[in-house]
Amino acid sequence: MIAENLDADACDYCGRTGKAIAADSDHVMSQIGGSFETEYAEPVEELPYETAEGGYQGDWFDTWELYFRVGEDIGVDAFVEDMIVAYGDRGRCQRDYFVSTIEEALLFSWDRFADLVKYDQRFLFLTTMKTMSTRNRTRSRRLRC
Repeated sequence: MIAENLDADACDYCGRTGKAIAADSDHVMSQIGGSFETEYAEPVEELPYETAEGGYQGDWFDTWELYFRVGEDIGVDAFVEDMIVAYGDRGRCQRDYFVSTIEEALLFSWDRFADLVKYDQRFLFLTTMKTMSTRNRTRSRRLRC
């Protein structure tokens, strides 16, 4: 996305110069905003609200906290500040808040598999029941002979 929009010979944030090395910050900010929207939503869309309990019931955060949660090192403080100004103090929370994330689902599946192997079934059978029944009949015939 950025490579397609390189139209400036100098970067206003880091000061680097060269032929077509910088994109308009509006393009970059819109890409960042789109990325935010795929993973995060406003709390009003996802979380229950209870005045007596202090507001939204769930884990929510502002743009500044979201920057630290994502953990992407942008490297230029001025750009980070502009991003925070652009997206403001809007609250955000995980999209589909009450649905397990892929990481949580995989962890749950692994924990269930580990418990199954540890406590319920200690053997791994890679053959189907049909194959097993065929083998048992073959062995039974041999024993009769």
